[in-house]
Amino acid sequence: MSIIIQNISFQHPDGDVLFSDLSFSLEFQQQLALVGDNGSGKSTLLRLIAEDIPLLQGSIISQEPIYLVPQDFTPYLNNSVVDVLKISDKLHALQEILNGNVDIINFETLGDDWEFEERVKSEMEKWGLQDISLDTPLNELSGGEKTKVFLAGLTLNNPGIVLMDEPTNHLDYTSRILLYTWLKQTTASVLVVSHDRELLNLLSGILELSSLGLKYYSGNYEAYKEQKDIELGAIHASLKNKETERKQAQLKQQKVAERKQKADSRGQKLSARKGIGKMAMDTRQDRAEKTSARFQADHQGKVEGISSDIREIKNKIAEQSVLKLHLESSSLPENKLLVEATDVNYSYNGDKLVWKEALSFKLWSGERVLLKGCNGSGKTTLIRLITEMVLPTQGTLKITPNNWLYLDQEYSFLDGSKTVYEQAQAFNSKLPEHEVKCMLHRSQLSLEFWDQPCSSLSGGGKMKLSLCSLLISSVAPDLMILDEPTNNIDMHSIAILTQTLSHYKGTLLLVSHDRYFVEELGIDREINLD
Repeated sequence: MSIIIQNISFQHPDGDVLFSDLSFSLEFQQQLALVGDNGSGKSTLLRLIAEDIPLLQGSIISQEPIYLVPQDFTPYLNNSVVDVLKISDKLHALQEILNGNVDIINFETLGDDWEFEERVKSEMEKWGLQDISLDTPLNELSGGEKTKVFLAGLTLNNPGIVLMDEPTNHLDYTSRILLYTWLKQTTASVLVVSHDRELLNLLSGILELSSLGLKYYSGNYEAYKEQKDIELGAIHASLKNKETERKQAQLKQQKVAERKQKADSRGQKLSARKGIGKMAMDTRQDRAEKTSARFQADHQGKVEGISSDIREIKNKIAEQSVLKLHLESSSLPENKLLVEATDVNYSYNGDKLVWKEALSFKLWSGERVLLKGCNGSGKTTLIRLITEMVLPTQGTLKITPNNWLYLDQEYSFLDGSKTVYEQAQAFNSKLPEHEVKCMLHRSQLSLEFWDQPCSSLSGGGKMKLSLCSLLISSVAPDLMILDEPTNNIDMHSIAILTQTLSHYKGTLLLVSHDRYFVEELGIDREINLD
């Protein structure tokens, strides 16, 4: 057994419980995924296991050292690369031995790893970090470089237990392949938080974290999806059965009421014929009404109980079903030339040009184009040129006036200082207030979110609010530019985004290293900057 987690809980300083009494184990050489909606506590759980934050309840029993590849680099920004890699002691011991210091502690620290310095150099080169000094502070590196430093430490430290939190978020596809290869070859026990379906399909099991706790599913992500579809089908079948049961209960309730009415009518006629006095008739009627009221209350209670069950089942279906948001269609005709670049290049502050070879391409309305390139290939620069945020240093760039929208991975076109409701109203020009609130609710942004600042939303929440804002504005962009839009959102939110963009009638320019997402959107062609 590599690691055992027993009855651990976590509570925010404000008293809100994130999760409680979680228990599971990670077996020797087992590779599992940890999935769940944004905000369910996946990153917190990894940090508890890695002892990055103190454990206040429960226990974690580990037989081997743990290595964490984090998603949030904030705690490490002042550390140097050598500190992040956890190799400073070994490098110091090697240097001391080479300088003639034969203290036994240096030999114990180095062990038999006499080629350690060459291995460090090799790993840095493998991950494309050869130009970065080991003394460089982490805060001077890009997001992709920070991730790759931690990934380089996997082989250098050779840990028995590895925890990874969204390790492919900032990686280009070449670096993702390196990580996939390491996963296939390692003998370490691995627990991964990720929405990268290609990575998830390499793992042997899925742990789903929700408000109900942890649930284990055997097999990779595709097997997990099949099991979830079966569960959703069973919930739908349960809903159908409950609705049938309610109809039968309502029908029985109606029949009881009709029988009472007929009995009352017959009783009155019979009493009149037999000459029964008014007092006796009132006594009989009172007794009958009490009996009838009891039957009515029983049936009404049963109907209300079934209705409550139906509401709960519908809530479960809503949680698991993919939200469908339909954007307006672009008013531009298809095959209209939007962008024409001829020998275009750009330089920042008069330095060297971004691209070794100048770019020439055309972008037509109605196309779905993938903008490809490794980290640092100039994808963001090209987007800034297309949106006329900057002008080309060389060449000509003709752009037809169009209504464009740029969605980056932070959804930063939202105003973080506005509340969710204020942001929605900022896009509203003609809808009455109640319709805006209805659209927020339909976008899974219920009343509890409306007074929250946009900056506090999860990635999935920002994505839903972005799409909802477009619906409220009722003006479809002619060109949607998406820069790694799936990086900070959960699997359910990715499904919503995919569903919405698949039905969007306009031009898409996409930057993404998520092959599943790219394939699902039906890309027509590529612009490759490598």
